[in-house]
Amino acid sequence: MPIILSETPKPNVIWGLWQITETEAELRKRTLFSEADEAYLKTLTNPARRLQTLSCRALLQQLLHMYNVPYKGITKDVETGKPYLIDCGWHVSFSHSRAISSAIIHRNAPVGIDIELLQEKLQRIQTKFLSAEEMAWADNKVDRLGMLWSAKEAIYKQLSSKGVTLKGILMQPLEQVGSNLKMKGFAKLGDTVLEIDTNSLKIRNHVLSYCC
Repeated sequence: MPIILSETPKPNVIWGLWQITETEAELRKRTLFSEADEAYLKTLTNPARRLQTLSCRALLQQLLHMYNVPYKGITKDVETGKPYLIDCGWHVSFSHSRAISSAIIHRNAPVGIDIELLQEKLQRIQTKFLSAEEMAWADNKVDRLGMLWSAKEAIYKQLSSKGVTLKGILMQPLEQVGSNLKMKGFAKLGDTVLEIDTNSLKIRNHVLSYCC
């Protein structure tokens, strides 16, 4: 299925969601793949992971097409695992959860995006990624736990720096309108504390967060 949702939160940046309904053969017919893409696919044996990878490429290509930017494939930084578009100055981040893929691109600055399934498991593992203050705000509610987790993951992807951990990123909820939540994240890098704005929104039984 084509993009089911997209948004341009500011100039020169766009994110989108893709509902995976296609087979691998169908995705291959509608998507371009570079040698780097094919090499990465060969390392994946799980059918679901292959579909997620293919759908992310299909989504990225449609987002880039909106800005008339050609797609030449994706490569990753050896040390951090951060994805980069080949021969392209645009910044990229992507994520997937079960049958939904997400991606964000920015012409000038690093970005991060994450999508998480809202599930009771978050209640059991919250002490691993939340501070006492964050847990108090979440109040053991799965929606809030998911937004905190997802926002931290988005910041982690945007920074892609050694030494950064999810628990080391502190989130301050700012404003919630309906199921959309704006937060400010504080991430310590050496002696510097970076402030990063995030947006989180509930989509069906998932939560999507991004920072740009």
